Amino acid sequence: MENRYVVVDLETTGNNSKAGDRIIQFAAIVIEYGEITYQYSSYVNPERPIPPFIQEFTGITEEDVKSAPTFKEIAPYIIGILEEAVFVAHNVLFDLTFLQAELERVGYEMFLGYTVDTVEMAKVISPRMDSFKLEDLSRAYGHVHDCPHQADSDAYATALLFLDFYKSLKRLPRQTLKSLYRLAYSLKSELKEVLGEILREQAQVCEPWRPDLEIYRGLALALPRKATEASVIPRAKSDIYDFIQEVYQAGGTAFLEDGKGTFFDHLLACHDFAKKEGRQVLLSTYRELTGKALDAHMPGLSVEELKQGSNYLSLPKFEQSLRQRDHNYEVAMAKMQILVWLTETVTGDINELNLSSAGKEYASEVAHHQHLHPRLLKPWTERDFYGRRLKAAQSASVILTTHEAYVNNMVSNDYLSKASYVLIEEADSFPAVLKEELGYEISYMDMRNIVNKVGNLDNYQLIHQAVKLVCEKTEIQIDKRQLDAMLIRLSEQIEHFAEVLIAYGEAKAALTESQMAAIKLPRRRKNVLPIYGAANDLRQTILYLMNLFQGWAKELNGIPVEKLKRSQLNMMDDWMKMHGQLTRVHDGLGQMFIKPGGKNDTWIEWNKRGSRNSLSIKSKPIAIAEWMNKNMVSKKNILFISEVLAIQGSFRYFASKVGFMEPDERSIIVEPDVSAKLTIIQDACLEKAVGHEMVFDCAKGFLANLIKQKKGNMIIFFNTPSSLKKMYLGLKETIEKNGYQALVQGLTSGSGSKLLRGHMSAGKSVLFMTYPAWESVRHLYDGRSIKIMLEAPAVSKQLYISETMHKGQPEEKEMLLDMSFNIRRQLTAKIPGREQSGWLLYEEPILRANRQFLAESLTNLTVINYDRDAYL
Repeated sequence: MENRYVVVDLETTGNNSKAGDRIIQFAAIVIEYGEITYQYSSYVNPERPIPPFIQEFTGITEEDVKSAPTFKEIAPYIIGILEEAVFVAHNVLFDLTFLQAELERVGYEMFLGYTVDTVEMAKVISPRMDSFKLEDLSRAYGHVHDCPHQADSDAYATALLFLDFYKSLKRLPRQTLKSLYRLAYSLKSELKEVLGEILREQAQVCEPWRPDLEIYRGLALALPRKATEASVIPRAKSDIYDFIQEVYQAGGTAFLEDGKGTFFDHLLACHDFAKKEGRQVLLSTYRELTGKALDAHMPGLSVEELKQGSNYLSLPKFEQSLRQRDHNYEVAMAKMQILVWLTETVTGDINELNLSSAGKEYASEVAHHQHLHPRLLKPWTERDFYGRRLKAAQSASVILTTHEAYVNNMVSNDYLSKASYVLIEEADSFPAVLKEELGYEISYMDMRNIVNKVGNLDNYQLIHQAVKLVCEKTEIQIDKRQLDAMLIRLSEQIEHFAEVLIAYGEAKAALTESQMAAIKLPRRRKNVLPIYGAANDLRQTILYLMNLFQGWAKELNGIPVEKLKRSQLNMMDDWMKMHGQLTRVHDGLGQMFIKPGGKNDTWIEWNKRGSRNSLSIKSKPIAIAEWMNKNMVSKKNILFISEVLAIQGSFRYFASKVGFMEPDERSIIVEPDVSAKLTIIQDACLEKAVGHEMVFDCAKGFLANLIKQKKGNMIIFFNTPSSLKKMYLGLKETIEKNGYQALVQGLTSGSGSKLLRGHMSAGKSVLFMTYPAWESVRHLYDGRSIKIMLEAPAVSKQLYISETMHKGQPEEKEMLLDMSFNIRRQLTAKIPGREQSGWLLYEEPILRANRQFLAESLTNLTVINYDRDAYL
């Protein structure tokens, strides 16, 4: 290690030095020759009060800093420590910027050396890590971090991680390090200095042979692990095992409510049937299951995972992408993460990576897709991730996939759609996934991005390059003036389409306190002629561009492949991929506006403050039963299994949702070993409540008292974003006064998983979330919060659509069935963690009026009724 590294951490009175915030603790760890050689820390008297929330957050009190030196007194010492050193910190821009401002304030020169950010290092070295927070990284790397948010402890934890990351970088193959070094110039810190130092060290010795890696075409790739003969661990055959065998022997459709959740019994039964009968069974789940989990529970089984092609990295596309110079920070970081990940992954599944939003967009550009030219794939055929997975799946007894991948395969008639024996695990989630995948979503920003990528004839984007290639290699005559006019028209039509949609929405929506608006579009065309006209004009222009791309590709495909460069084949590949994106928009507009047929609900959503940039048009089928009948009932032998499928001992409700008649003689219910507990809060306030506002006030009063009296974390669930935000605004003052942190879906930045992790790591937190958002993250939850269903989950309310979309409500019995089914789903879902801090259901008026029905519906649950005041 050539350089001298100083790891720094600060605690401050706030985030803005220009607004008068000051340092209250400074810590530095010196690293030389790969070891910690010196440690320094000191409280700092900020010469002003420390805000109460900072005292609570850091544990540093006014008393701690009362007799501490001022920053001016320790500044010379800090300058001495940092002299000729590389400045290292976790989120280095904050610490360095604050320190620079303080040095300047007391009359010293600012630090001008190199910087290294351990957040950037963590993202590169551990691209699959769920979180890059200091505490989470320390835990993952086995370090004890006793006092988070105190500078001495944070600096020491960061120093240990820096040493770990440095060692990990040294273990990377030289080819990967060289590629990382080139990309590191686009980072915010000087990680290139660390990489350069390591490369100089490695240049003096021979690179050791790595039996787990191969270097191919400039990329270091993990070699697939050789299959080992493993004997299947004998397992007792259960009644469920026998039932599954009988179902597939007889054929047709069956239902199983397995309260015990014995997934591996289901898998073993499928596997044994497939082996015995020489068949293949497809097992679809809502959540992804990894090969590691299968190997741990059931080694030796012939089971392979297979997802959509777009889940897998395309090595030819990534190879080409690496050759392109790109100064975009997020893209450079994503490339660096993928380079390191390629030395580890044998699946090539991009979902293994923890990428930023922009990183995910880049990954989608280099993902596998069906338009890849054979010549581009040829050098990579044996190493193609999707090709490997498909080949392995074709010879397996059981294919394991997700509902999303299976439905996509059904729609596109790909390999998974050919399976005739199917087990739908976690079947309670299947209808919602099917609706989502059969629907369309077109956002204004998606359409603008298409226009930006296509470009025009004066820049060097897709259309310019395509025209140049076509003119060079073919005799096609292109009317550039007409093409330019078409591109201008496309951009104008997108703007006009967005304008008429928002104008309609603002005319219909009662835009009160809610930022988000969601307005259903009527199916009768005469009521919204401007929208239909704008959609049709836009669709026709998109079709013209689609035909143009397709015609050019057809002409170029007739040219001998040896006369085209790889870069030109990549360009053709790019515009055929763009053809696919245009097709998606074209077909979506057709479903929504040209031939709606009354089978879909179509609505617009936008943020009042974000205006058209937040605009999206969505469409989902009202029901999936017809599609299921057409595509699955007559063609498949299907078994639906979940912990919740029945209502009042009958599968009739769920069977009707998925288009099947209930086969009573071929369905069983297995009760759970331990029943989940639900506390129903009965509020006398509701007896006098008339109308939505009075019901809202009663619920708000209950929650306010709950927040005042309970000390633990809480998660409050809602059907719609509008009701969620309204309740949060009503409780905001109470939450703050009682020392809670509020995390609010749609208002607090970050994804659902980020919000949930922030909630679980907070001391006192209230998380506001809708049921659809919870569905995708609940498997990450540790089980320790009070969970309050303020609104009973109801499919019939079109969960994620504002209530203003519906003039009338569904039949009361249908809504009650939805509520009962979904209440059971929430309580019986397996959540990691041993603790359960309880589920509460606030009894809204429709439930009060149907208590007997609800009691009979919530089977296999322990239900306790509490008067509100008695509970509090």
